[in-house]
Amino acid sequence: MELQQQYDELKKNYSGLSYKHRTVLAELKASYVLEDENKALRRVVITLKNRKIKSLEDSRKHLKERYGVK
Repeated sequence: MELQQQYDELKKNYSGLSYKHRTVLAELKASYVLEDENKALRRVVITLKNRKIKSLEDSRKHLKERYGVK
């Protein structure tokens, strides 16, 4: 699935997020779009997915598997 689609889908699923969280995510996306749109979306997708993952260990494991992050 393309990053834009992932972002849109996750955004729909997170419509229940507080105003503060939505604002932070919007700012995050906007700040990275200037650099590289795909990079921006990737960061936002990672941020959104992490909200589902409770423990730090699960989060690290998920990022490592999904994105090769160390």
